[in-house]
Amino acid sequence: MIKICLVCKNEFNVKPSHFDKRFCCSKKCQNINQKNKTGDLNNNWRGGPKKRICKNCQIEFISLNPYAKRLFCCHKCSTDYSIGRKVILHQNTINYINQKKIDGQNNPNKKCFCGNKKYIYSKNCKSCWVKSLQKLKKFKKCHECNREFHIRYKSQKFCSKICFSKNSENKYLSSKNPNWKGGTKFANQIGRNSKKHNDWIKSVFERDKYKCQKCSKIGGKLNAHHIHPWAKFKDKRFDLENGITLCVKCHRQVHSEKDDALLKKI
Repeated sequence: MIKICLVCKNEFNVKPSHFDKRFCCSKKCQNINQKNKTGDLNNNWRGGPKKRICKNCQIEFISLNPYAKRLFCCHKCSTDYSIGRKVILHQNTINYINQKKIDGQNNPNKKCFCGNKKYIYSKNCKSCWVKSLQKLKKFKKCHECNREFHIRYKSQKFCSKICFSKNSENKYLSSKNPNWKGGTKFANQIGRNSKKHNDWIKSVFERDKYKCQKCSKIGGKLNAHHIHPWAKFKDKRFDLENGITLCVKCHRQVHSEKDDALLKKI
């Protein structure tokens, strides 16, 4: 179907389905046609600039942007309105507090358990309220250093974190600890870190010439292994014949596979 362009007035072919929708021959003409659609011709037209009344000074003004919901004619009116609103809210709160004071004084039913009138914003009278505050300001002796200190709550027992940590250390020290097993670890540490044990390791390495007796690796990281275990055989701990040189890898295999019987034959 043939149609005439609205911009350049030239004829162009159009599909029958696009006859009612298309009005221009190209995109260039379409853009020019869209620019010419101003004011009432534009599809998004909403009446242009609108007249409004300022919320603060009640003067009529024109808002150029019809989409913006403008309430004030200038910045000064907006600030004056916000300040005035804050003053009104503050005055209302003061009036509410004063009214509550008057109601509390005039109402005889609002009484404390001791018979006196209730204090403002409290369940008790003024004397009982002061006494309840004084009870909280108590002094206690610290359970660790025996020094008096001001408590913040009733269950407080220590004056500082240092005293709390010291008390917890003493509570679970040595035999007081639930995992205590007679001090075997401490004795083992003394034996393993002693000079006698270090001399035994050196003598085992020198005897085997710094060579792993299982994989025949020379040098590197070596360990002196006890053929008879350290914990079970206390008499043979520092016996030279009870030791054998192994590398780290072979030492792990021995403990995992439990090849102590094989090592005796080496």
